[in-house]
Amino acid sequence: GYNGGGPWGAARAGIAVAAGASDARSGSLALVRKIRITLVNHAHLDLVVNEAFQATLGEKLQQADDTFIGLSSSGGAPTEPAADYDTAIALVCSILERMQIPYVERSVKAWAAQACSTFAHSRDKANIMTAARVRFVVQWVLRCLSELAIRGMPDFFDRAFLEGFDHGTQISESSIQLSGAVAHGVYGNIWLHAKDKSTLKSAQPSPRANAFVASATRAFRRGTTRDFAMTSSLSGVRELPKSEYVVCSISKTLCKLPPDLMSRRIRFLIEMDPIPFVLPLRDAYEDYEHIHLVYDSMSPNALCIIEKVFEDMHSTEGDESEDRGFSERTVQQIIWRLLTATKEAHSRGLVHGALRMGCCYLNDAESLDTLQILEFGLADLFEISAATPPAALLPPLETERTDPVPHYR
Repeated sequence: GYNGGGPWGAARAGIAVAAGASDARSGSLALVRKIRITLVNHAHLDLVVNEAFQATLGEKLQQADDTFIGLSSSGGAPTEPAADYDTAIALVCSILERMQIPYVERSVKAWAAQACSTFAHSRDKANIMTAARVRFVVQWVLRCLSELAIRGMPDFFDRAFLEGFDHGTQISESSIQLSGAVAHGVYGNIWLHAKDKSTLKSAQPSPRANAFVASATRAFRRGTTRDFAMTSSLSGVRELPKSEYVVCSISKTLCKLPPDLMSRRIRFLIEMDPIPFVLPLRDAYEDYEHIHLVYDSMSPNALCIIEKVFEDMHSTEGDESEDRGFSERTVQQIIWRLLTATKEAHSRGLVHGALRMGCCYLNDAESLDTLQILEFGLADLFEISAATPPAALLPPLETERTDPVPHYR
């Protein structure tokens, strides 16, 4: 079973004690059934949350306590009562006690912080916890408690982890072939050039396409590929379908969230607008043990930035020029692009959490504008793998799990 650290490990011990060591499986199954019934009965859950919320606010609102404020979208008089974050978390724990659901307080705080971080990117917003937001947090925590009870059971893998997609999510139903070069990421293996079998089988280049490839080959031999690429893009020649993708394969035991919540976040990453210099996520599949995240393709000649730095440093030995090879100017250009990507991502509530040179690639070794950052947005979805990737100089960023505000704020 999964015995990792963090809220999962601590809460598992709490549930095991509550259910009884001799009958842990039956107790876990009973808890899962109870939580699922509670989540399906929306009217009853709404009633429980609203009653607890109003009871907590009753006296405080009349006294105009600074802890409780009003929420008004128009900027006028407060129209909707709200509590601060700490009071809301205490309220969530009292609701679980009222429903007689065992829990570990620190785990509940960690799950509540995850839920809050989806709508609050500042301390001020986190301290505006309306009844609707408290209900959202309660539902999030209940789903995480149910997921925790299932972990370690033999049938943990016997279910779909990807929900709400408009296609079959089994990797066997796709045309993706996991083969070729592999990089080791902080979450799992990264297939840098996974094949699209359907494109390879159905590709029938036309005479015009053959002429295009022949011209490109001649241009490459003459060393004028850049000029050729500019003129060919204006000539009306249709780009051939992509036959490769980047695929990140992650063990399901590393999932931080229940399948429905994780799927929702993955679909958000797929549908969001692109972030500069970040490789876009296009789709997701699964097999019995892994989640496979499918990204845009990279150039067949894509180069890890570590190799780029290594090659440039050796090519400029004894060269005093500042504009050639690896120099301070090159470092500035790389850092500027990394900061551009992180600034945009942080404004959307996304954090990398393990940004390093090993997850940065260049589609063209001669152009820093072709920078592509891998593994962005996965820190909230998956635990870090126990195996440290090669060339990782520092451990991944550790965050305070019970803090609702992202650490970069």
